[in-house]
Amino acid sequence: ANFAPEKRRAETKFHARWLIEHRFSVHFLPEGLLFEGQGDIITLRNAYLYGYGVRNNIEAMEYIRKIFHLQKKVFYLKLSGPKFYHLDMAMHYFRAKDTIAYCPEAFTSEALKELSKVKVKKLEFYSDEVIQDLGNGRYNFLLNSSYIISGNKYTEVLSWDINFSSLPPKLEKLLKGINYVTVNLSEFSLGGGGGRCLTLFLD
Repeated sequence: ANFAPEKRRAETKFHARWLIEHRFSVHFLPEGLLFEGQGDIITLRNAYLYGYGVRNNIEAMEYIRKIFHLQKKVFYLKLSGPKFYHLDMAMHYFRAKDTIAYCPEAFTSEALKELSKVKVKKLEFYSDEVIQDLGNGRYNFLLNSSYIISGNKYTEVLSWDINFSSLPPKLEKLLKGINYVTVNLSEFSLGGGGGRCLTLFLD
């Protein structure tokens, strides 16, 4: 990653060291090409969604495509502003239902047109439906969630405190038939993120 905030740029060498020690190959992006990681790439069955415009350059995706020899089509989605500074703050892909849950307000009008071309089911939410305000500056970002696959078992790990408020009814309907757990990650939100920010997929 090449982080946009200067204060975070020193982190890269520590991540790189861990990956090298665990026998992963590491590529460093050219200086000035901003890309902060998986939070701006969502992998669908037949395509990738790439969020840019706040913390990432659009050009970074072409560089990544060449490194990893990516063959799937890429849909480029420009984020509308700093409230949703990464794609995973505004969108989550429920693999088991091949459905995207997203906040339209997070995207430019051009990005929404591009998203309409993506051939998956879509479920729209207002930000106040998927951002749980627990007070004292603590939030759960529902769309900033992750998942676990163990063998044939698939489980969604949702950033939410069900003791504070219920999941949105639209989402509960979508979750029927899916294994899921909820985790209160509001303490981590003080740093600005949620569950997917704590996740690095190594597959």
